[in-house]
Amino acid sequence: MVCDVQLNVPASQCQNELQSLQLLPPDERSSKRWNSGMYDVDGGNGWEALDPSIIGYSSRSVANRSDFPPRSRWYPSSVNPDLQFYGDTSSDEIVGHQFVHPLVHDLFAENDDERQHAYILILNITTHIRTHDWYLIGENHNHTRWSIWNPLQINNDSYYQESRGLNSPQIFAFLIQTYADSGDKRFLDAVNLLIQPYQYDINLINQKMIAVCDNNFSDDELAYLSYFNLIYGFHTIISSTHGMWYLRRLPLHLIHWQQFNSDRLDVQLNVPASQCQNELQSVQLLPPDERSSKRWNSGMYDVDGGNGWEALDPSSFLISYWGMRYFNLLGA
Repeated sequence: MVCDVQLNVPASQCQNELQSLQLLPPDERSSKRWNSGMYDVDGGNGWEALDPSIIGYSSRSVANRSDFPPRSRWYPSSVNPDLQFYGDTSSDEIVGHQFVHPLVHDLFAENDDERQHAYILILNITTHIRTHDWYLIGENHNHTRWSIWNPLQINNDSYYQESRGLNSPQIFAFLIQTYADSGDKRFLDAVNLLIQPYQYDINLINQKMIAVCDNNFSDDELAYLSYFNLIYGFHTIISSTHGMWYLRRLPLHLIHWQQFNSDRLDVQLNVPASQCQNELQSVQLLPPDERSSKRWNSGMYDVDGGNGWEALDPSSFLISYWGMRYFNLLGA
């Protein structure tokens, strides 16, 4: 709890996360994925201080119990009566953690203690999922709603069939990255188990085309993060001229200006996709400087959008630029 931070109560109620009025410096708040709430006050990896009985499980947020009345999916800490945490952690959060922690371990850690802490987080999360029958077990001692990688649901339950092509690379990424860091053959054996009897490698072929109208660009982002970990774990990064083209054309201004392309004669509309998405979509991807600014998890084929009232954070450019620069993909 920081005394000089003024909370934004309306925003906190809307987001179900404690939000500050002013953007805190990044070294004064929990580390964030580039599509996360940059105004969140609490968060991080202090789960053991809230409920040490569930190793490898992370809450979504933390707050004082006096901050607001009891609400759904907020639970009291078993060890600190003054704190509560936001539960039902989904696979989205786990993907974010498992994307960031290896980078902290390899690149950002300033000493061996920080590096070891990142390694333990990676190991605990993956071990938790592997030893709990491919589920994330939460505060109610049942698996959370969306943290499911078990073949029974992924391969056989029609309710989760749209997650089949996304959750399969997720669990591969967790296991391969943990094996790369630990050398523990049990994680590699787990990959082979999911491939041989359960054909998770086949699931990767058809990532999201089971129900086209349920297309969700947040799933694209989750896939990008998971595939990055897979590639990073294998150490087989290859260059992409398309990535450099995109960065060159990506506007550096942050305001989400209103922009219309639907009346352009050179833009061919994708009628079926437009009907599914309830947004006008193009057949060809327009350059980013010819359409409204977008995060990576937004509709990249939207031809119209923006309102001029919103300023986006620059992380869409920064994570791409520094990632490509680190892997020497930008050329001379």
